Amino acid sequence: SDQQMVYLPNGDLAAINGANVERIAPNGAREVLASLGFGLYGLDLGPDGMLYSADQNTIHRIDPVNGGATALSTGIGTPKVLTFSADGSTLYVGTNSSGGAIYEVALDANYNPVGNATLIGETTDWAGNATWHDGIGVDACGNVYVAEFWSGALYILPPGGDVYQLIDYGFSEYGHGLVWGSGIGSWDVFSLYIPQPYDNDT
Repeated sequence: SDQQMVYLPNGDLAAINGANVERIAPNGAREVLASLGFGLYGLDLGPDGMLYSADQNTIHRIDPVNGGATALSTGIGTPKVLTFSADGSTLYVGTNSSGGAIYEVALDANYNPVGNATLIGETTDWAGNATWHDGIGVDACGNVYVAEFWSGALYILPPGGDVYQLIDYGFSEYGHGLVWGSGIGSWDVFSLYIPQPYDNDT
């Protein structure tokens, strides 16, 4: 039941498996770094070299060396996916919530939250129901991108603007994640890559 994953600086892979954040070595060996909540989904590597994960209840900071985990206080009820601004000063969080709330969290020099999160936008499906954010990314200009489950759409939230649909994939092609290209081989750093498990795993 692997969910999101991210490369660590030493070449290992960190991935969510059920309630665990695991480290996977290049030879395939796996070890549990931290056992957290069963709602674990979002995972990102912070600018401080720490792992950050959301379990739809709490945002956790995890030391990738010793697995020590700290819960961060943000005031967000159902955090699901997360990512950092290019300068590391802001954490963006997508949720599993009514109204499809998207938040930003100001961070201090130690990457700790400064006060509670600020609601910056909302997504809704075609019937206005609760929405599930399955991927989030932000570009160098501060545009926030969110892949949403029920509407099957990719949304964009410009700085200071309103959320709108950038692409309506439809349910069978919805994005079950979202990541910028690595710059290795043909994986373009200026392009977003979106896995579509219900579209023949494209």
